[in-house]
Amino acid sequence: RIAPPYSAASQCYIDLGISVVARIHATAISHTLFILTIVSSIINKQHWR
Repeated sequence: RIAPPYSAASQCYIDLGISVVARIHATAISHTLFILTIVSSIINKQHWR
């Protein structure tokens, strides 16, 4: 059975969307860890005064 061409195109778009979402999630996680590190260092500096 031959798959219609639009299903292949939609699958390509789905894969592209998944990769974009995964990349956004990865950058968001790294940014969150970066912000948490800065906040914890600020809290430690305030604590040691």
